[in-house]
Amino acid sequence: MEKINKLFLAATIVSMAVIAVFASRAYAPIPTPILDGRSYLFAVEIDGVIVGGFREVSGLSSETEVIEVQEGGENAIHKIPGRTRWSNIVLKRGVTHSDALIDWITDIQNGENARKNGSIIMYNQDGNEIVRYNFFNAFPVKWIGPTLDATKNEVAIETIEIAHEGLTIQ
Repeated sequence: MEKINKLFLAATIVSMAVIAVFASRAYAPIPTPILDGRSYLFAVEIDGVIVGGFREVSGLSSETEVIEVQEGGENAIHKIPGRTRWSNIVLKRGVTHSDALIDWITDIQNGENARKNGSIIMYNQDGNEIVRYNFFNAFPVKWIGPTLDATKNEVAIETIEIAHEGLTIQ
């Protein structure tokens, strides 16, 4: 009887350990989408193809000029919207073997009018798309390679800047 009690106790402990492991997994965050073997919260899509994951995206902004108009005989100035300007999008990522963006930069440098449409896709912790910033008639205008320093244990980061003619949020 003592042997049965010890087996029952051991089985109970193992069962509780298994339950604890699976219960903790239910609350653990699900990793974000994996591109190039790494997890990202932002991905960039050019002409319908995901070209990479990025650690930082900035420049998602616009500014509309204000035109002030004074009517004759009135003491008030009316304000009307003028032209809208879009900031360049700046993308930062760890250096990767993906050639899609570098090929696009090379095409522009070689004088090709390689304008493209694209999207910046933001994901939540569960890996689900939560917002998409669509840009139009875009082309890369600047590339900054990584600072290489063997004395630091840092990821080599490259920066790509993209000019465009409009942005929508989906």
